[in-house]
Amino acid sequence: LATAHLTARASEQFSSLPEFSGIFEGRIVKVPSNYNAETRTYTGVWDQTWKLSYTNNPAFIVKDIVENTRYGLNAYYPVTLNSWDVYDAGVWCDTPTASGQPRFTFNGLIQEARNPRELIDYICGIFGGRFFDDGDGNAVIRIDRDQAAVQLFTPEKVVDGLFSYSFTDIASRANDVTVSFINPDLNWKEDRRTVSLPDHIVDYGRIPLNFVAVGCTNVEEAKRRARYKLVTGTTET
Repeated sequence: LATAHLTARASEQFSSLPEFSGIFEGRIVKVPSNYNAETRTYTGVWDQTWKLSYTNNPAFIVKDIVENTRYGLNAYYPVTLNSWDVYDAGVWCDTPTASGQPRFTFNGLIQEARNPRELIDYICGIFGGRFFDDGDGNAVIRIDRDQAAVQLFTPEKVVDGLFSYSFTDIASRANDVTVSFINPDLNWKEDRRTVSLPDHIVDYGRIPLNFVAVGCTNVEEAKRRARYKLVTGTTET
């Protein structure tokens, strides 16, 4: 909670209350005990315990929204989110990019009431994550990222050696992506950036996509999120 007290002398120039704005750190949530939220570093081997701290790491914010008993999913029924999944997702979000910035952050003000499950999916989408609840009180997070193959499916492993394929509609393969985000350099106003694949546009025509980068306040991160949609949209066909 924040309270502001203003004392002013009434005059012709001062006829109404001024508008207030500020830059705030939000909720204090559970973060790994070996985590430094300011430097975004992890020390030693994690002992699976937690401490309280402010953070804009979306993975740790998701944990809070899942397990909080007042406004989270646990206000409806008991759910325990796999701790190692949260830790792994947190490290993934904090991994520095070439510019030295963290890969993903969440700097947002949740102003509208919404279903907690929808809110969880909303924030997991920031880092390409998916939330799965088994219905028995246990939940996991899975992340869409490059990893080594776990299992290869080849004709000799399939009945009759036959595969059935389906493909995305070409109109859904966005090749010109515009992302909206809040830019601190523009006095916290909305800004936009566009990334595109010129060769793909030449071959298939311009297929636009506009989206809002949830909780994003950094130009490079906004463009990074746009490239993710661009690459997945045109290659995962």
